[in-house]
Formats: sequence, C-alpha cells, structure tokens
Amino acid sequence: MAFSTYEDSIEAGRPVEIFTIALGSNTWYYTSVDGIVTLDGVDYLPIPIQREAVQQSQEEQDQALVVTLPAGEAICRYYIASVPGVQATVKIEQYQIPDGGTPERIIIFDGAIQTVTFEQQGTVAKLSVQALNVAFSRAVPRDGYSAVCNHVLYDSRCQVVEATYRTTQEVLSISGNTLTIENLDLQVDGYYTAGFVEIVGSQTDFRVILAHVGEVVTVPLAFANDPTGTQVRVYAGCDHTPATCKSKFANLVNFGGFPFVPHKNPFQTGLK
Repeated sequence: MAFSTYEDSIEAGRPVEIFTIALGSNTWYYTSVDGIVTLDGVDYLPIPIQREAVQQSQEEQDQALVVTLPAGEAICRYYIASVPGVQATVKIEQYQIPDGGTPERIIIFDGAIQTVTFEQQGTVAKLSVQALNVAFSRAVPRDGYSAVCNHVLYDSRCQVVEATYRTTQEVLSISGNTLTIENLDLQVDGYYTAGFVEIVGSQTDFRVILAHVGEVVTVPLAFANDPTGTQVRVYAGCDHTPATCKSKFANLVNFGGFPFVPHKNPFQTGLK
C-alpha cells in the first residue's frame, strides 16, 4: 500500500522517522525508534533524537527547524571548536511499518544546518536547520557594482585553475591560530593571503588565510585537531583587484568587477 493509506488510518498507521545528516563525504543515519532500522541496505541507528514540528505557512517556514540529539554524536563534534568549512544537510523522512520491507518514504523536511548550540552542560546539541527551499528562493544579486571582482577565486566564472596555484606541504608547528608550513617562504610575503589552507584528505577542515609572512600563515580559528606533522594544501589568495588578476593569475579577461566606476556620484554632487 501507499504511505498515505496508512497515514490516514486511525488503527493501522505506525509511522517511523529517519534522519540522514551529511557533511562533506561523511553521512550519519539515525532513527528515533527503538532498534536499528534497515532500509535499502542502510542501517539507521537508534538515538534519542527529536525535532520540532514542521511548519506549513511561508512565514513559519522562514524560521529554522530545531533538531535535538546527544552532543556526543560525531556530527556534533565538528561544531565544538569551530564551524566546518562546508555546510551540513539534514533530511528527515517518514515511512509506515505496515508498508512492508521496502516501504514508500516521504520527505517531510530537507534543509541545511545554520548553527549548532550546546545545552545542559554540553550534553545536548541543538541543530538549527533552514529549509533548502527557503534558502534557495531568496533573491540575491548576482554581482555588486563595485571596483573589485565579484567572482569567487577558482570558481567557474573566475576560471583560474586552483591546482596551478596550490602547494602541498607539511605543517611544522602551530601556535594558537598561526601555522608554520614548510616552503611557503618560496613565495613572496602575502602570496597566500586571502587564500586558504586545508588538511589533505578532508573536505570539511579548511581555513581562510588572513596573513602570510615567510613560512607562517594566520587563520581565524585554530584547527579542531593539531595538524602538526600532517600534509596540507595551501592555495594562493587574491585581493580581487585588476592588477592582481593580471600580474598574479594572468586572468584579466575574466575579471568580474567594474574598476572604472567614478568616485563621484552625480546624483549626489551634480554634474559639476
């Protein structure tokens, strides 16, 4: 039978909820019922996980849905010291037990984690999840009318090939939010400023580079785990000016700014 048949039944309905949380290449599968739930070869582990009611109106959907689970779960540990470099997603589905071994599943919520807070002396984590359809429906200007480039370095509009401007080196030491990385002094100071450094093999553990001097780079937050002795990829940065686009990346043809914007606004100062 279909999901709706049991959902509408007063006596036969036995709904079960399953949660799929993904962060980079890592995925966790949970259920709020007792016992492991196996669907399509995937085991959903039973944990004390719960959610708020899913809102129906457009105004209510703009508010994030809160999912509560034990802070000891692996996904929560990524948010203890800092926020991961990529956004995690949460999908909540329902199925009916009487529907058999391959039941119809209904997606009741699909969103992305905005924030994570820890309560009850750090034992409980609350994930604030924004619905994807709300986030994607907002009107956002594609470009700003500014002198600097609007593109994100290495994206499809910038077209600079990131592999050409990165180096893989070992972290020699770390002190707070500064890292000493071998051979970075082969480039002039500032070459990696506004670039980023990522742990090799990780899709979530990377930091933007605030400053680069010699072999030392400064990042906003220290890595969750001490990377000393591990390999990292360090990417060159860009200040989004035409001069850097031309001299550093030979990419002026793809420059995405408006460098000749006049400094005076004729609507404010007049034509004189």
